[in-house]
Amino acid sequence: MTNSTDTHTLQHRNQQLLSVLAVQEDYARVARLLKDLCFLAAAGAVLGLTLAGLNWPLFTVSNDFEYAWNVTGSALVSGIRVDGVQMTGWSAIALLAYLCVAVALVGLVLLAAADVVTAAKARGHRGALTIQGRPRTACKCLIGIPATAAALIFLLFEPVYHLAVTEAGQAYMQTLSENFSFNLSPSGVGTALMLGCFFTGTYYLCSGVRRTRFWRRHQGGCYLLAIVILILYFWQYGYLHTLFGIDQTTSSFPYPFARAINSYSKFTGGVKGSYNGVFTSLAQALFTSSSATLNDGILYNAATTVGGMLAGFVLGGLLGYGVALLAVCFRRWGSGVLTVCCILAAFPVVALGPIVNHWFPSNSYVMSFIAKVIVVTILSMAGMTVNAYKGLTVLKPNTLDLMAIYDAGTKDTFLKLRLPNSLPNVFTALKTNSATALMGSFVCEFYSRSKTYGLGMMFNNYWDVARYKSWAYIIAAIVSGLVLYLIVAAVERRCIAWHPSMRRK
Repeated sequence: MTNSTDTHTLQHRNQQLLSVLAVQEDYARVARLLKDLCFLAAAGAVLGLTLAGLNWPLFTVSNDFEYAWNVTGSALVSGIRVDGVQMTGWSAIALLAYLCVAVALVGLVLLAAADVVTAAKARGHRGALTIQGRPRTACKCLIGIPATAAALIFLLFEPVYHLAVTEAGQAYMQTLSENFSFNLSPSGVGTALMLGCFFTGTYYLCSGVRRTRFWRRHQGGCYLLAIVILILYFWQYGYLHTLFGIDQTTSSFPYPFARAINSYSKFTGGVKGSYNGVFTSLAQALFTSSSATLNDGILYNAATTVGGMLAGFVLGGLLGYGVALLAVCFRRWGSGVLTVCCILAAFPVVALGPIVNHWFPSNSYVMSFIAKVIVVTILSMAGMTVNAYKGLTVLKPNTLDLMAIYDAGTKDTFLKLRLPNSLPNVFTALKTNSATALMGSFVCEFYSRSKTYGLGMMFNNYWDVARYKSWAYIIAAIVSGLVLYLIVAAVERRCIAWHPSMRRK
C-alpha cells in the first residue's frame, strides 16, 4: 500500500514539473515572438520614415559665407533648382535608393505577417510561434540586402550628387562661390535615417546568412567592412573633425573623398588643397606621376618599398630561425642569444633607421635599398628567433621519450618532431613580422638621404606641401602590409592544416 502511494505521489510531482516546464516553454516562445515583432516594428519605423520623408531636408549645401539651401529626398531624385538654374539632373541612383527602401518595407511586412499567422496556427500546440528555416532566411535577406544597399547610397551621397551636377549648375556654383567653397553636410534627420537604414539592413542581413558557410568563413571580414564604412562616413562628413577638435577648413586632417561641390578659387586658379580627397589622390597617382622631375606614382613607390620589405622579411625570417636552431643545439649559448634578440626587438625603429642610413652616406638607389633591407632584417629576425625557439623547445610531455623508444636520431627528431611543432610559432612570427617589416621599411625611407623613391620618402616630401597626398601614401603602405599578412595566412592554412587551430568548427 505504501509503495503504490509513493508511486502515485511521484507521478503527480512529475506531472506538475512537466506542467511548469510547458508553461515556461510557452512563455519563452511568446517572448521570442514579441522580441521579433518589436525589432520588426522598430525597423519598419526607420524605413517608413525614410520613405515618407522625401520632403525632409536630408543635406545642407552651404559655403564659407552666407549662401545655403537644403536638399530634400525628392529634390535629389528629380533635380535641384537654385534661382531658376537646374543644378542637378534627374538621379536614377537616388531613385534606386528609395526603391530599395520600399522593397525592404515589403519584406518587413511579409515577415511580420508570416510570424503572426504562424503564431495563430500554433495556438494550443507545441509548435514554433515564428516561421523557421529557409522562408525566414529569405525574408530576412529581402529586408537586409535592399536596406543595406539604400544606406550605402545615402552614405555615399556626395559622389552621387557629383554624378548628377549639370554643366549649368557647375558654372553657376563658380559664379556664386568665387573663393568660397560649397560644402555638403547631412542634417540631423538625414544622419539618423541613414544610420538607421544601415544598422537595420546589416542586422537582418547578418541574421539571415549567419547559418551559411560564407558567414562562418568570412564573418570577421564582414564586420570589419561595416566598421570601415561607418568610419569613412563619419570622416567624410566632418564628425571625426568635430570629435578631435580639428578645424575642417584646414588641411591637417583631409577628407577621404572630395569634400566640396565646387572648390575653385579665382585667386589661385585651382582647387583648394584642404578639399582634395585622400582616395581621389590615391586613384590619380596610382599609375601616373604628377611631376616630371620626381616619380611620385603610387605603384612605382610601392614596388620599391615592398621590394625592400620582402627582402628583409625573408632574410630576417631565415636568420631568426637559424639562430633559434643554434640556440637549441647549443643550450649554453641559447639564453644569451635570446637576450640579444630581445634587445633588438626592443630597439626603437625611429632610432634604428637613421643610424643604419648614416652607415650608407651615398644617396644612390642601391645603398638606400641595402640600408632598408638591413633595418627590416634586424626587426624581423628578433621576433622570429623568440617564437621559433619556443616552438623548437616547448614540446608535449613524453614526446622525446617516445622518439628515444623508437631509436630516432637527432635528424629524425628534428624533422618529425621539433620542426612540425615549431611551425605554428613560425607562422605567428611571420604574421607579426608582416607589420613590423612594413614599419621598418617605411620609417627607413622616411629618414633616407635619397629623395627619389619609396612610400616613406614620398610621405615625407608631401607632408608640408599636399597633406592629402601623404595620406594616400599611408593607405598604400597599409594595403601592402595587409596583402603580405593575407598571403602568410593563406600559406599557413595550407601548411599546418593538421593543427587544431586551423580546424573549422
